[in-house]
Amino acid sequence: MAPRGDYLASLERGLLGLCLLDPVLLRRAERHLTADDWADPRHVRFYAAALALVARGADPSALTVGLELKRLGELDGSDETYLAELTADPGSIDPRSVDERIARVREESARRRATSLLVDGEKTLSDRAAPLGETLGELRRQIGELEVREGVEELPPIASTAEEILANLDSGIDPGTTTGLPNLDYAIQGGMKNSQLIVVAGSTGGGKTSLATQIALLAAQQAGRDTTRGWVLFFSLEMSAPELVIRMVSQVVPIIDGYRAPDGFSRRDREKVREGLTRMKALPMRIEVPRTATVVGIRGSIERHIVEHGKPALVVIDHIGLLKEPKARGGRTEEVGMITRGLKELAMQLDVPVMALAQLNREVGKREDHRPQLTDLRESGSIEQDANIVMLVHRPSYFLPPEQRALEEARGAEAWVYVSKNRSGPTAEVRFEWVGPRYLFRLPADWSEKNQQLIDGDSIIDHTSPTIVPGSDPDADMFGDGSAVTDPGAPSPIPPARSLEGPLSEKGETPPSDEAAELFA
Repeated sequence: MAPRGDYLASLERGLLGLCLLDPVLLRRAERHLTADDWADPRHVRFYAAALALVARGADPSALTVGLELKRLGELDGSDETYLAELTADPGSIDPRSVDERIARVREESARRRATSLLVDGEKTLSDRAAPLGETLGELRRQIGELEVREGVEELPPIASTAEEILANLDSGIDPGTTTGLPNLDYAIQGGMKNSQLIVVAGSTGGGKTSLATQIALLAAQQAGRDTTRGWVLFFSLEMSAPELVIRMVSQVVPIIDGYRAPDGFSRRDREKVREGLTRMKALPMRIEVPRTATVVGIRGSIERHIVEHGKPALVVIDHIGLLKEPKARGGRTEEVGMITRGLKELAMQLDVPVMALAQLNREVGKREDHRPQLTDLRESGSIEQDANIVMLVHRPSYFLPPEQRALEEARGAEAWVYVSKNRSGPTAEVRFEWVGPRYLFRLPADWSEKNQQLIDGDSIIDHTSPTIVPGSDPDADMFGDGSAVTDPGAPSPIPPARSLEGPLSEKGETPPSDEAAELFA
């Protein structure tokens, strides 16, 4: 881990560089930071000069800040070079990280003030000539001023939350990060929302990782189209990054033979593989195999990403069973409880959706229908308790003899995702077709909102059915399965996912040349 000083210097350099490149970002920083909040004395002078320029209606930039400092007689010999370095590479710092950088610089400033306050307080307390009551009272006053400056409030009024909802009443609340699967999005009220912990559980080899990688790809695809959304971060504790990418490319493009060690991909598959990997390279997605399999370690990686690139659109962790909690002193049940509470706190405090995978126990295989239940979650009931949403993956073909299973899954075997807990809505049964050779959950050919059972007590809600048009729209076609979901004449509650493999490329034709089509045609 980098020393704290290096971290703070990098944090401030990135923020100041963004402010000098974009006056809008400087004004945003001005609302929260004073010149004294910067740790580096050079940054104090540069920031003060930039604010002075804005106050006079001038354009703050590396050049004009240098001229302003020169006018004031405060320009040091190396300042011009350093100012140029701050803005030399505009693409190196993600503008979406500016709010997080502002918050971190402000927090570091508060820590320095608090440290200084306590050091001075210790000196005062050691002076026995000073009355203890007066000394403690002065310390409380100064701490109170620091809390007021940092905006500490015990109970925010309900009015602020009500105003936020009223402001979005007409436009609607952000549905969150899409799963890319319209029927699943519909079941969970639009998508995966910030601060939610979503648990995807399944038997070993039952398809939970495949569902997670498919959702991660489609969420990254959405993030690539919408610059207000961040990256997708995938933390794999079970598979290496190359293993995951090999599996993902089979989802992105139709591969005939698959990957087989030690030869790799067959000759007839290699062109498709190159095509799929080229598309995947453009996705705002990162795969990390954590060095330490702890919530704290993963949280540290996410926080470093937030500083550089802003909040991620989705965090995926595969899986809970491989995480450790060093502070746990009891059995595994207590340890898993601490892990899931840590994941929930991570989602809440960083305000990001977290998808965590979990294993089901072997009781599933002992039932006649093999249908999973919440009680099948392995190791701890806290998984169900802490999660906002629990999805249970069920593939009936998983329990068939190998030859029969391979035959059915090659065509597309029935599969289900049971939304067995949904804190924000009803539970649901969502049907898919599982294409085993491609690790792919595909929309069934006859899928419609009418056929989807949204269970609320004993009622089944009937919904208007969209039209299923095989291969109709390369921009909505999902993973090259040829099933685009469209609804002519009525707006869909969930926008269709863009194509990761369209029918035009299947025919060897040239797709439309807009930016998204070039990436995913």
